[in-house]
Amino acid sequence: MKKLLLILVGVLILVGIVTLLKSRFDGPNKETEISTIRGIVETYIKADMSGANLGTDNFAESGLEKILIAGEESAPGWDTVSLVKNYKLTSVETKKVKGQDLAIASVTYEIVGEVPGSVEVVQQKETEKYVFRLVKQGKDWKLIQPFDLRPHVSIETVIKHLKTLLGQEHQEKVPEVIRQLEKMKGNE
Repeated sequence: MKKLLLILVGVLILVGIVTLLKSRFDGPNKETEISTIRGIVETYIKADMSGANLGTDNFAESGLEKILIAGEESAPGWDTVSLVKNYKLTSVETKKVKGQDLAIASVTYEIVGEVPGSVEVVQQKETEKYVFRLVKQGKDWKLIQPFDLRPHVSIETVIKHLKTLLGQEHQEKVPEVIRQLEKMKGNE
């Protein structure tokens, strides 16, 4: 009886040690994974704010195709852009669904306006919340949503982009839009 009790205590101690070690190794892996996911979402947001989604050439130069699940919807094609003053990645969660590793990252943008069709500046102060969804493919995390997010760019990026449009056909309102954006930039 004493021997059986000692064996039982030994097994319980081993289970406890294995559980403790597993939690110690799983913790840093989870933190590393969350950090990786944050990095991918930040990469997308910063590239977008710098104009990656303003046109096909910008998109190709940005390298975003490396972190996106390829799809027809992910190519740039918006006439209206949102003017972003700031953003905050508020949370990242991971989960397994049917054996697939998924992640959800919530982002809040501080919007100061929009520029529809390069013909006017509409000022507005609001916050927009988006959920970015990622899936793990092999060892890499890839963005799968939002694939329909209009460009969220800084005022400086829009000014720079519009200056490239000067002199092109049907762009007679661009100088006034640039002037309004420079005024907005000065008031921030």
